[in-house]
Amino acid sequence: MAEGVDRWVMPEAMMNAYVIASAGEALVVDPGTLPSRACALREAIEARGDRIVGVVVTHAHWDHFLAMETFSDVPSFAHPAAIEHIHAHP
Repeated sequence: MAEGVDRWVMPEAMMNAYVIASAGEALVVDPGTLPSRACALREAIEARGDRIVGVVVTHAHWDHFLAMETFSDVPSFAHPAAIEHIHAHP
């Protein structure tokens, strides 16, 4: 991993969440599967003093976006087709 990039393994689906951090701000990429794991991820980010400025979902597989509610207070970003799929299949 590059400096400022952390990988979090989400074992339920064998997928990875990533945190890209710099200058006290963090971007979460694919927050993962379970809200409980996403809460732990968020707590770890904030415990080190980083402010979460956004969440990116790379694609509309459930294991990449199911825990979005944990980050509902920050902006989220995805391709329009992914957003449409997520809204169509809550």
